[in-house]
Amino acid sequence: MNYFSDLKEHLIKDGQHSYRYDQLYRALTIENVQSFDKISNFPKELRGGLKKCFPNFFPAVTDKVTGSDCVKFLIELKDGLKVESVLIHDDKRGSNTVCCSSQVGCKLNCSFCATAEMGFIRDLDQWEIASQVFIAADHLRGSNEKITNAVIMGMGEPFLNYDNLIKALDLLNDEDGFSLGARRIAVSTAGITPMIKRFSKASQFNLAISLHSPFQKEREQLMPIAKKYPLWQLMKAAEQYVLDTSRKVMLEYLLLDGINTSPRHLDRLKELTKNKLFTINLVKYHPTASMYTSPGDKEISLIMDYLRNSGGDVTLRRSKGVDIDAACGQLAIKETPSK
Repeated sequence: MNYFSDLKEHLIKDGQHSYRYDQLYRALTIENVQSFDKISNFPKELRGGLKKCFPNFFPAVTDKVTGSDCVKFLIELKDGLKVESVLIHDDKRGSNTVCCSSQVGCKLNCSFCATAEMGFIRDLDQWEIASQVFIAADHLRGSNEKITNAVIMGMGEPFLNYDNLIKALDLLNDEDGFSLGARRIAVSTAGITPMIKRFSKASQFNLAISLHSPFQKEREQLMPIAKKYPLWQLMKAAEQYVLDTSRKVMLEYLLLDGINTSPRHLDRLKELTKNKLFTINLVKYHPTASMYTSPGDKEISLIMDYLRNSGGDVTLRRSKGVDIDAACGQLAIKETPSK
């Protein structure tokens, strides 16, 4: 389904002037209305017709949990299934980032991720992905705050829903609509190599890769998808992305105590990331129901120093939203039956 062509076709069949579609598009993507009733410059009859023909058009927020630095939204889709998204506020940077889901559940079964417990149910469509940003923007309405960034790092593997993903990002990036800059949008993949190659040719959006181990066999244990797309192939694709785009690639490295933090791991990680446009993004792990734990803050500081001393570009992302189960790897709908 292409929601916008369907809406346009409906307006044409209803005998509306062409400017009505422009008004509708503005209401959805700039004003971020969450109901046809909120389109104040539409006649009541036109609003009613849209509601009748598109009864479940707007994903509904069924729960909203506010933490110290995040708001987690539970969003019900047109078929009653639910996903989670997170609005992350950073005072220091003055940023408001929306972490969006791309699927209901996930196929990849990564051992550290709560979403894996659900299994895979279905892909989100273009509107369902983009709406997570619009919902967060509507939440900020009335304040002086705006959405500054969007990351597709929530539930699901974005590159296994590639076509809908790109349509959603193009919608967010559209200068005539929401107009979020391409360089303020990032997509995180577990390493679907063919899609990385396609992504580098098709967009100026940022790329993040979940690495989590510099050794093939160990990475397979953490992320079974590594068996299909081995580490050497993944790193080659990342190198090609850099050549094609001259853009940085963020290599996410979840710190798992006793699993991937030894000198042996760090030395190998340094070897893999010698490219000047690779950034190692260390991520402090916050437990789900898995067996893993994070190293302490002192050890994390030592790890950062060790990697930086070799000239590497290293950052630390302390997962926000821990107090509301909205940190990295924690998004999962307990009430949605797995398949």
